[in-house]
Amino acid sequence: MTTTKKDSIEFEKQLNKLKNRPDFAEDLKHHDDRGELDLTRVIDTYKKENIELKSQVVEKDTLLKGTRKLVEDYVRAGYKYANRVKELEKISRAHQVQNGELQVEVKFQTVKANTLAKQLAEVRADNKKLAQHVDDLTNVKNKGEFGK
Repeated sequence: MTTTKKDSIEFEKQLNKLKNRPDFAEDLKHHDDRGELDLTRVIDTYKKENIELKSQVVEKDTLLKGTRKLVEDYVRAGYKYANRVKELEKISRAHQVQNGELQVEVKFQTVKANTLAKQLAEVRADNKKLAQHVDDLTNVKNKGEFGK
């Protein structure tokens, strides 16, 4: 007893295998008194074809639904990654701007440090000159040449 369409299709396949066997096919011919053009035979043939075609349509429809879901998932993932790429590009541009500002600041601080280094060198040189001048004045005073 068949209860499902799948069981019916399987049973039909088994019958077709039996019909193709030489010993059974000869035995079946004398039991089937319908001719090739008998309408019931044509209807039965078309019913079988209809069942097979409907089964194929269901299989294809199931496959199509699965494929659609995969495509939709990939599209959603694509949008997600595209949005993430846009965010990262925005962050990259902000970092480039910030890096440019920092480079300007570094250049300014480098020039300022060089200027201060020059000024420090001048102050040290002036300090040495003043120290030498004070030392010369002290030596002159100690020898008594100053104020006599």
